[in-house]
Amino acid sequence: MQGESEKDMTKYPMKNKTDRPLFEYLVRDNMHLDYYLFDEFDKALKQAEKMSISDGRHILIYENYFNTKTREWHGCNTFDVIEGEVRYDKHAHPDLHLEFYVNAGEWMNPNQKWIDLLKEQAAG
Repeated sequence: MQGESEKDMTKYPMKNKTDRPLFEYLVRDNMHLDYYLFDEFDKALKQAEKMSISDGRHILIYENYFNTKTREWHGCNTFDVIEGEVRYDKHAHPDLHLEFYVNAGEWMNPNQKWIDLLKEQAAG
């Protein structure tokens, strides 16, 4: 995305659709694959509002959805933010796997604490 240097970009290391993510909300521009990750809704909403107002963009907030049959994590586009106005869709259906979103774009607000924790988990 605009304004970010290559060295600042990274991907959230989710390798399997069944990995429980550390985040609860994924925020992204409807026209871009880069994303912001949050564990608190208020922070996710604040980021989405800021992004939508600054450039008049359509911002999506995905909540995590766990499919109990397949044991896979999906995104559920429950909130849309356009020009600072928030729209809630209580009937939003689960969308693509979270793994798709985190591997398709770049993690724009990397959290070193999460990165260290994920490295520890991977090391066993």
